Amino acid sequence: MKTEYSNAAGVAHGGILAVVLDEVTGVAIVGAANGRVIPSTLSMMTSYLSPGRIGRTYAQAKVLKAGKTIVFATAELLDGDNNTVGRAEQVCRLIRSK
Repeated sequence: MKTEYSNAAGVAHGGILAVVLDEVTGVAIVGAANGRVIPSTLSMMTSYLSPGRIGRTYAQAKVLKAGKTIVFATAELLDGDNNTVGRAEQVCRLIRSK
């Protein structure tokens, strides 16, 4: 995380962490569908488990179940010490790309 994304407490703002979790989940969904879909988030439950410290951050996501029009996915955000910073569970509507 970059310093410009920090809040008054000096840690990454929760909204920034949610954006990262949303984006990485979208990438996982598009990848699982070989680029044939565009995910549109219907709902996302985000849990913040530890402060998002400034520095190296990693995100990973996976598709849990995909149907024809709806997909369930999860994502995790890790700090440079491999501690879980945040987690998200997401439901997306699939829009077929042209």
